[in-house]
Amino acid sequence: MNDRTGRQLQALSKGSIAYGAIGLVMAVVLLVVVFVVGGRLDALAVRLGERLGTVGATLERTAATLDRAGATSLGFGVTVEQAVPTLAQVDTSLGEVGGTLREAEAEMAAVNILGQRPLAALSERLGRVATNVDTLRTQMGTLGVNLGANKANLVELGTSLTDLASQIRRADEVVASGEIESSLGEVVGVVRLSLALLAIWFAVPAAGALAFGLWLRRQLAADDVTPATSPVTPATPPG
Repeated sequence: MNDRTGRQLQALSKGSIAYGAIGLVMAVVLLVVVFVVGGRLDALAVRLGERLGTVGATLERTAATLDRAGATSLGFGVTVEQAVPTLAQVDTSLGEVGGTLREAEAEMAAVNILGQRPLAALSERLGRVATNVDTLRTQMGTLGVNLGANKANLVELGTSLTDLASQIRRADEVVASGEIESSLGEVVGVVRLSLALLAIWFAVPAAGALAFGLWLRRQLAADDVTPATSPVTPATPPG
């Protein structure tokens, strides 16, 4: 082999050995990363499971509170619904009382005995009472109208709170089902497998290149060692 070919083979041997060494180092680094990252992801999964347990308990308490608030709102709506007719009856009764007081006021004011009106003071008092009754009737009527309008809002609020509690409970079921932890475990497995395959992808050709480079170096070294032997010239017999 000529010198040029020898130098090229030497360069190929060194390049193969360098490539193989670097590839094996990368494979080792990736394997270390597999263990380190996998351990951290496992720890993260444990912490996430603990946090999800706390979140689930909070969601359940929130749902229970919303259920109670919804039931209270609906119950108050029923109470208001029952109160509206009662207020209407009170309004009617107050109207009758006011009318009776007005009639009594007029009758007492009309009493005249020998030019005197002995019931005039009582008539004025009845008039003031009738005025107060009319004012109270107006207030009771306004209250009945407002309660009737708010009853629908209370029922709607109670229904919304109950629906929200149901949605929170469904979210709590998802949290408590373990699907999130399972999905995270699958992700951790995929990451580990991907890194392991990448390490193998680096290691296999690197090991082959290193083995080839070492083998080529040995071959070149063997070719450089030539035995220092000289041919033996047979003696010429005497003539």
